[in-house]
Amino acid sequence: SDRNALKLGEVRGASEAMEHTSGCQRMCQSIFCAIVGFPLVLIGASVLLGWNEKRDVCEQKAILAGDSSYRPVKCTDSTEEEGELVFFNCNLLQDGLAAQGFTGFGGGEFASTLSGYVGTGIKVEAEMLQCTERSESRKDNVGGGTTTYYEYDRGWRSQWIDPYRFHDRDKAAQQCGGLQPAWPQEVPPTGSYYVNSAMADVWTLPTSMVQKIPLDTSISGTAPPLWVRSEGSLFTTNKYGLGNGMGDMRIRFKGNNWNNVALSVLGKNVMGTIQDWVAPDDWLCSGYTLKDLRMGTMEISKMWEMQRAESSGMTWALRFVGFALAWIAFCLLAGPLEVATDCIPCIGPMLCNAVSAIACCVSCLPAIACTMGVVGVVWIVMRPMVGIPLIIIFLLVMIGMIVWKCCFTKKSKKVYDSEGQQDDPGTVVGKQDVEVKQYSGPVDEALARSFIHALRAEYVQNEAGAVGVVFDANGNAEGALGPYEEEVRAAGDKAACINSIAQRWNLVI
Repeated sequence: SDRNALKLGEVRGASEAMEHTSGCQRMCQSIFCAIVGFPLVLIGASVLLGWNEKRDVCEQKAILAGDSSYRPVKCTDSTEEEGELVFFNCNLLQDGLAAQGFTGFGGGEFASTLSGYVGTGIKVEAEMLQCTERSESRKDNVGGGTTTYYEYDRGWRSQWIDPYRFHDRDKAAQQCGGLQPAWPQEVPPTGSYYVNSAMADVWTLPTSMVQKIPLDTSISGTAPPLWVRSEGSLFTTNKYGLGNGMGDMRIRFKGNNWNNVALSVLGKNVMGTIQDWVAPDDWLCSGYTLKDLRMGTMEISKMWEMQRAESSGMTWALRFVGFALAWIAFCLLAGPLEVATDCIPCIGPMLCNAVSAIACCVSCLPAIACTMGVVGVVWIVMRPMVGIPLIIIFLLVMIGMIVWKCCFTKKSKKVYDSEGQQDDPGTVVGKQDVEVKQYSGPVDEALARSFIHALRAEYVQNEAGAVGVVFDANGNAEGALGPYEEEVRAAGDKAACINSIAQRWNLVI
């Protein structure tokens, strides 16, 4: 029986297609990304952020210039306000559309079905039931490598998928029940196709404006041979398939809604044709244009408001994209460390995930600073009152990072002033940096310190019974410390042996 999809994981084990990447390969790739990818991605993010801020300022200036320059015109005289920025509310006409045809659209076996349709364009939504490839990468428990598993399922796709690019075509044919045939030339591919021009009463709209007219109304008609029309305007067929569903086709056409023909248009009048109006050059802004078409009847103030909102929306979207690229760039620097921890046996994948999470969090701060810095520099050049606060934020973040680096990442050290103290004969210990290490002796630190002093008193300074006094005062100490006294008693250089015991316990005397 036919089925639309095979779920991921339906076939596992020895028959599963896979590809292995060793830890060495991953390390080389991560080092390459850190050395080459980091600067390239960061530069790309900076360029995008800078260009985006400049575009936003220049587009707002162009809108302001257009607001003060436009001329309202009527729908009866196309010579009115020749060469000026004009605005009008007129109706879309069907006149002349049928004779033009749609650029790049042949119709195929649907030419007769669509022969009665008249519109500014036609939208094709065509799909074929095809075999698709999916992959899943899993980290190895040992060695830092990864293994990529490939699986295949069936689904409707609007673009033809070349099965010869599959990692394992035999596996794909087994899991999908065959491989899809080539896309039939008689079936129009998915896309939108438009006429070269259209009329809004006396005004001519070029292709760039025609493409803004929505194509959202289903087109129905008589189904071609061996096609079936279902759900009103959906045409389906299995004549190109393999008999088990693979290669089956379905298609839907959409066009104009002629019940909604009112248009609001803004642009430069060039002999009755609406073209781009170029805003006057300003500081760092040149060549920015205005031309717009909206469905329905609206006031010019509403159109300006919509243009400003769209420009602002794009600005914020590109800001987030630029920030994300900067974040990714700084994360790339931690790539070699992540792979190195992943190579640790057993716990490597867990450590790698931890390092990845930490690197992701730490990289966020310099990415924010970089974004603020680039945006601030552009705004300082174009609008200083906005750019200066951003630069201040950038500097504060960078200063904070430097302070954190200086105060919290260096090793903790403690300075002891022991000038004139004799440790070994002939050696004077003056003021020096001693790295603090955790005490690790067999008894508590205070008792260990008393024991070391007693050893020196009895075996270096010849004070008999000094160690016994410590043992008598601490009844359980002899069992733990007795072996160390025997070690000193048997040593030739007793002072050196005592110092060695203190060092092994990380005990500073």
